[in-house]
Amino acid sequence: MKDDEFCAQNLLLQPLEKLDKQANQLSVISVDLHKEENRSNHWTSEYEIEHLVIRRGQAFEMTISFDRNFDPEIDTITLQLVTGKRPQESKGSVRRLVVHKELYHIDRWCAQLKDIGDKTANIRIMTRADAIVGQYGMWVETLTKTDDTVFHVRHKCDEAVYLLFNPWVPEDDVYMELEEEREEYVLNETGAIWVGNWRRFGPVHWNFGQFEDIALDVALYLLDKAELAPTARSNPVQIVRTLAAMVNSNDEDGGILEGRWTRSYPHGSTPPTAWTGSAEILEKFVENDYQPVKYGQCWVFAGLCTTLARVLGIPTRVITNFESAHDTDASMTIDFHYNEDDEPVDYLNDSVWNFHVWNESAFRRPDLPSGNDGWQAFDATPQEVSEGVMRCGPAPVNSIKKGDVYMLYDLPFVFAEVNGDRVYWVVQKDGTMKADGVSKHCIGKHISTKAVGSDERVDITDTYKFPEGSEDERKCVLKANKFSSRKDHNIYDKKMEADVSMKLTGSSNMDILVGEDATVTLEMANISTETRTLNVVMCSKMAFYTGITFQDIKTEKFAVTMEPKSGQ
Repeated sequence: MKDDEFCAQNLLLQPLEKLDKQANQLSVISVDLHKEENRSNHWTSEYEIEHLVIRRGQAFEMTISFDRNFDPEIDTITLQLVTGKRPQESKGSVRRLVVHKELYHIDRWCAQLKDIGDKTANIRIMTRADAIVGQYGMWVETLTKTDDTVFHVRHKCDEAVYLLFNPWVPEDDVYMELEEEREEYVLNETGAIWVGNWRRFGPVHWNFGQFEDIALDVALYLLDKAELAPTARSNPVQIVRTLAAMVNSNDEDGGILEGRWTRSYPHGSTPPTAWTGSAEILEKFVENDYQPVKYGQCWVFAGLCTTLARVLGIPTRVITNFESAHDTDASMTIDFHYNEDDEPVDYLNDSVWNFHVWNESAFRRPDLPSGNDGWQAFDATPQEVSEGVMRCGPAPVNSIKKGDVYMLYDLPFVFAEVNGDRVYWVVQKDGTMKADGVSKHCIGKHISTKAVGSDERVDITDTYKFPEGSEDERKCVLKANKFSSRKDHNIYDKKMEADVSMKLTGSSNMDILVGEDATVTLEMANISTETRTLNVVMCSKMAFYTGITFQDIKTEKFAVTMEPKSGQ
């Protein structure tokens, strides 16, 4: 059955009014939703959309005008709010509220008759703090009982009501205690996203524009397109997981943005670096009949997610991780390969991005054990599939730090991004491989976000992992490794500590302009008590910021003999 056929058969959605109006019948003339006052009380005054926008778990008021005075002795008013394509009372998407004079309850849907005027009734409506988020239609029913007759009238209001998450009320899962954080992570329309590399980075300013009318329309469109059930739309976990899937277009599911990582871009498309805000992307998406916009990269996906989550009322921020690993097989190690001639085997390697950008949203996780509330990492950049869909998260940051990678969702991938160890493998002539070394301190540096109330950078690396090399950090890595897809390799049971240390210095640590020479110095130290002969291969390659190489520059090979406890 089609949606319109379903609604046509739902009697609660049909108007009721006798053609030959009776004298005692109470009919609705108009409904005043007090938009200006309600918007101010609900921190939604900035929304450009013309309809009433309110937040759940908080009362709002309306005034109904009738064709005669309301008489509580014979008249009853019932408000009906409906949401979704197939509103159904048993599914919670139809709410029927009988208006009572008693005080309303803050923990349930209810309607209170505040006062009666000349042919008017002023009503206060309370929504639950776990109500379905989205667009609601409103109906006003009147029931008039006289000695021998019952008159039943149902009037459909012209205007829609948009109900959002509410970080201002403690009962909502997205509650945020500090006002300055609510101002930053819900109401701030601009921000800064850090890009570059771990040695040198800076902010790109982004206009989120979450209050522009197109933002709310597209956010709700994506939930519909993803066929997210109305009952799931009360849950911020499901909302951000859906946004992570629908902001990218990889699954041909009607998503917004197509990713592309190349040196050049087709004529007529927009390179990722040209975007400065979300609204222009959303407008192009709608103008193109909801076809994917071309093109985006990680910071663009994250900027869009921030807009779409904030417009729904979910506190959200942008996160940048430098030296960000891309683990392709849930091993939670970052694997690099070279052959027996010490030459890199690039096609087998995992990649390490100069930087990668994702999102965090703040909410409670009643679906997980205690200790997992707070910031949740999620990512719309298409990298790996999660439950068959290109998306990532939400993953509780507290569990990422502790190595509890068995929690929902996608913690192994995020753990590897920020705290995976780089493992070096020798590919032997017969194709077999053996682990030859582990680098424990090279992944996940300067994890950054914008400060509250300013454009300064805040380093939040300590929220994702303990200090590198500390006992706590190593315990968490070993804990995570128990859930690795390759735990049977027993990498951490093998002695692979090198007794020769190497360090690159010189131009590799500086900015090099196009056309300039680069000087690299290799410092070596034999920390053993025996003579060592080193076969050294130094190679330089051109790579995208994603760590994918595309051109060799230069390779040099040489041998060095070093005396015990010596350096050169």
